[in-house]
Amino acid sequence: MGRKLVILFLSLSLPGLLQAGDFVVKSVKGSAVVRHGVSEQWVQLRGGEKLTDDDVVRTGQRSAVTLSLPSGSTLRIPEYAVLNLSDVRALSQEELLLKLAMENIRNVPRNRREGIIIPNTTVVHGSDKAQEAAAANASQNADGLDNSKLAEMEFTGAQVLFNHDYYGTCILRTKEVLRLSPEMSQRPETHLLIAQSFERLELISEALSEYALLSSMELSPSQRSQVESKIESLRSSLKK
Repeated sequence: MGRKLVILFLSLSLPGLLQAGDFVVKSVKGSAVVRHGVSEQWVQLRGGEKLTDDDVVRTGQRSAVTLSLPSGSTLRIPEYAVLNLSDVRALSQEELLLKLAMENIRNVPRNRREGIIIPNTTVVHGSDKAQEAAAANASQNADGLDNSKLAEMEFTGAQVLFNHDYYGTCILRTKEVLRLSPEMSQRPETHLLIAQSFERLELISEALSEYALLSSMELSPSQRSQVESKIESLRSSLKK
C-alpha cells in the first residue's frame, strides 16, 4: 500500500517539477530573441530560460543559441535562423504523407476544388492562431528584416532540423517557405534539402520527384553530377 502511494505521489508531482516538454536554453551568444505562443512580440532570449513547443527562436548576426531538448540531447541554432520549436519532433511516414497531402489540397486553386471539404488544420503549427501570428510577423518589417531575409532564416532553421534528423518537419517547413516565398524555389539548395530528407526517410518515389525537379534547374557541374547520380541510384533501388 505504501509503495502504491509513493508511485501515485511521484506520478502527480513529477510532471509539474520536471516539465518534460520544456526546452532549456543552455547558452546564448550574441543577439537572440523568442516569440512566445501566439504573441507577435519578440523578446530577448536568456540563458537558463525554459521554452515550450509553442515558441519560436530567432538569431541575429554572429549569434547562436544552444538548447537542451526534452529528450536530453542538445540542438544548436546558428546565426540568422528562425526555428519553430514545434518542428523539433519526429514524424512517422504516415503522418508526414498525410500532412503533405493536406498541403497539396491547400495549394490547389479554389475553382479546382469545388465540393472538397478541407479540414480546418495547419501543416506545421498546432493552431490557426499560431499560423496567423506567424504570417503577421512575416509581413512586418519592424526589425528591418524584409520577407526575403525572413525566408532565408526560416530555411536555415529547416537545415537545423535536417542536421538533427528531424527530416519530416524539415520537409514541411521547407515547403512552407517555398509556398510563402516562391522566389526561394529558384534556389537548388531548397529542393536538394527536401530530396535528401525524403531519401533519409526511405520515401524513394518522393525523393526521385524532387531530384527530377532539380535536374531541370540551372545547376553547377558538381550539383548536376550529384543529382544525376542520385536519380540513377534511386531508380535502381526501385527496380529491386
